[in-house]
Amino acid sequence: MMRREYKENIVITIKSHRNWYDDNGKKQTEDTEETRIIEIPARLSDANRAAELLRKRYGLFTERFDVTGGAVMVIVEHDYGDDRAVHNKNG
Repeated sequence: MMRREYKENIVITIKSHRNWYDDNGKKQTEDTEETRIIEIPARLSDANRAAELLRKRYGLFTERFDVTGGAVMVIVEHDYGDDRAVHNKNG
């Protein structure tokens, strides 16, 4: 369905109208109807719905993230020296 390989069968009616004059010059009219079944590709809205259902079924493109497992955070302090020593040297 999503690839639109599925075909839908629809019924159509073909109407025709024909006028002609017979041998006596009298106008003749004929109306005919012909019913046919034709195949058309699946509608685009059906293909989009199939994709949406597959996405929901398999949890694709979820807004919610499932984060499991442990994480280690290491905080390292750096000693850049005493700021007072720099100010005393420069005066």
